[in-house]
Amino acid sequence: MNREAVQKTLYAKRMIYWSRSRNCFWEKGVTSGHIQSLVSMTFNGDGDVILYEVKQLVVACPIGRPTYFYLEVKMQHQQVSVIGEARLPLNHP
Repeated sequence: MNREAVQKTLYAKRMIYWSRSRNCFWEKGVTSGHIQSLVSMTFNGDGDVILYEVKQLVVACPIGRPTYFYLEVKMQHQQVSVIGEARLPLNHP
């Protein structure tokens, strides 16, 4: 995110990102329905990392998982496992 995306997010209270590939702002969920409402925002001590807490109104990812962070690293076994069950995405036929 850039400074203007942060300002737009705070004003709208919904997640608005800057897309380098599209060279424009985009609001999460406008076309997909996967809206993210802003709950809280914190910075690390250096001010170079932002942590957003959001309320996800529908599934978070296109494969129907409630979060995009569904791959868990099991350090003891040096393997990655999938967390939770997938639900059909909003735009699934």
